Amino acid sequence: MKRRHFVKINLLGSTSLLLFGIGCTSENDHIDYVLTTPTNLSKILNNKSIEDIGKKYLKNNPSENNYAVLKKKLLKNIDVLDHDSNFIIKSLGKKIKLDYENENICVVDGWILSETEVRQCALNHLK
Repeated sequence: MKRRHFVKINLLGSTSLLLFGIGCTSENDHIDYVLTTPTNLSKILNNKSIEDIGKKYLKNNPSENNYAVLKKKLLKNIDVLDHDSNFIIKSLGKKIKLDYENENICVVDGWILSETEVRQCALNHLK
């Protein structure tokens, strides 16, 4: 299966799983949950592995070793004021797809990941 098809299929399936799993009390909590949960990776890796990827990314990118900085980078060009978590999930999925198309990728622990995915892992590590 091509990576592109894998990403598309997982984005569709994971949207419903994430919406089911969100049990937070405020919209900010929803946003933080979505941002710290890389949907495709969470299907194949456990949380410790995701955190390890984030930790290694931050070690190589110390300027991003800050929750607020990473959150701002992840939400860049995403209008969260008038949209719900579902919109943010879809927007992150589009950013991930664009990262791969534009070769904005990182290799961490042998994984070829989009910048958006590794930033989500890093945010997960910092939470």
